[in-house]
Amino acid sequence: MYFMNLVYWWSNKNISDLEMLYENFTDNPQNEADIEKLCVSMDSVWWNGERKSVQLEVSGIAMYYLKREIPTHIELVEEREEHYTVRFFYHHEIELFAYVKSWIPNIRILDLDAVGNTGYFHYDTF
Repeated sequence: MYFMNLVYWWSNKNISDLEMLYENFTDNPQNEADIEKLCVSMDSVWWNGERKSVQLEVSGIAMYYLKREIPTHIELVEEREEHYTVRFFYHHEIELFAYVKSWIPNIRILDLDAVGNTGYFHYDTF
């Protein structure tokens, strides 16, 4: 309890020394427009770099999920009764592997050579 009181006192002490100076801020509409344009164009947290794609085979419960609503980074290539073939767009391999990992065993990477042996993934282990 003593420690919490000490932290509370210290944080309030520092906050009381805070002074807001609005006269130093100048609004620049061009900067706001540039930021808005950049945010609209971002489709991933890994937004810089080239956009890559890989084909996936989706079946089972993952297929049911995709049937409900296809995310913007996935394009339906072929629809069969037993599975879907989709194209997954990504900027960094971590995006792809996080998605695939969440749907194992109902999803499979079809073109492993496109992904290759990166530092994050070795397809000989799957």
